Amino acid sequence: MIQQYGIEEARVEEIFALDLLDENKDNTDVHGLIFISGYVEEPLPDNFDQPDPLASDIVFTAQIVTNVCATLALLAVLLNANINKGALLNSFLEYTKDFSSIDRGMCLGNCQEIRSIHDAYASNAHHVAEDAMDISTEDGNANYEMVDTENYHYISYIYKNGFVWELDGLKYQPLRLKQCTQEDWIAQVKPIIQERMQDRRQVDQLTAERQRARANSTRQKFDYFPFLHAFFKAGFQNKLLHDTSKASTKDKETKIPARSTSTPMKRKPASKKTARKDS
Repeated sequence: MIQQYGIEEARVEEIFALDLLDENKDNTDVHGLIFISGYVEEPLPDNFDQPDPLASDIVFTAQIVTNVCATLALLAVLLNANINKGALLNSFLEYTKDFSSIDRGMCLGNCQEIRSIHDAYASNAHHVAEDAMDISTEDGNANYEMVDTENYHYISYIYKNGFVWELDGLKYQPLRLKQCTQEDWIAQVKPIIQERMQDRRQVDQLTAERQRARANSTRQKFDYFPFLHAFFKAGFQNKLLHDTSKASTKDKETKIPARSTSTPMKRKPASKKTARKDS
């Protein structure tokens, strides 16, 4: 995607753990970091409507058009990096140099060249037809919109003017975080991202607990009697179940008559034996 913008002296690397980002080495060539996580609505800063004077030369674009969050985060780094930005991005910067962040966001959504690059690299799973009865793309894919089915959010972090800045298109202006130098800004931003990651884990755990509680509540409120009644009725009708409370004739207990105790038993007399003496 970067090459499609016309930028040749920058690349994107995926980092799955912050430990892989060594703050002790020279990171002056790191133009920015993009943090990706599940979207969680956050409150706006208290002074979100008051422009920061130190952010006057930061190129910030508000997210006005939906489903361009990843492109917006990447452009937030590229447009503020000290690199050759290529003809496309330089033209965009020149055209929007006096725009507000909201107007620049509207312009980004209507820039056909940037949107075409975005659409070309978007996952096919994120292309959802607006009209399920008409999936024709003969008119230049005009009948679908980009939908982020995973609901991910992308936040950029850059170094500028002696500070770490957070560029989140949903907050409508850059957020100044911590003072630093270009040499140590990676070391300063790592704890900030780690804290955000921890907050996301807690939110995910809380969300999972709420979902389990909601599922348990649904099971408790569900009336199972009609289902069980139909289940047992069908089982008996199809002779898959049997009523064990009614014993069959084969299983009837055989009765043994009790011996009468009215007539005493007669003991058989012992036979008499005659002892003969041998003569």
